[in-house]
Amino acid sequence: NGRITAFYRQGDWQSQLTVSAYAKQTNVSELNNEKESAGYATLDWQLDYDVNSQLRLNVGISNLLDKAYSPQLNGKNRAMGSDINVGEGVPEVGRNAFVGFNYSL
Repeated sequence: NGRITAFYRQGDWQSQLTVSAYAKQTNVSELNNEKESAGYATLDWQLDYDVNSQLRLNVGISNLLDKAYSPQLNGKNRAMGSDINVGEGVPEVGRNAFVGFNYSL
């Protein structure tokens, strides 16, 4: 597993682009009926604006390329009649956007 982030800063603005990669999981428990899982990578972007020395606003997009994946440790579906087959891993959310702020006291 690994993560690489590229930062760019211009005045009060900062942008970052992050690639997170996860290896396939083949070391699974037969006793717990675990299945192997494929490796995957995601791309995230965030833009920050420093309003002042205490307040930073941020917006971003997680899973920018809308990669469908299900981490090995996510739960397994146990409900019939769902879009996910029983026993399959519960997938992560696709592309999503966020808005936030950080305030330092």
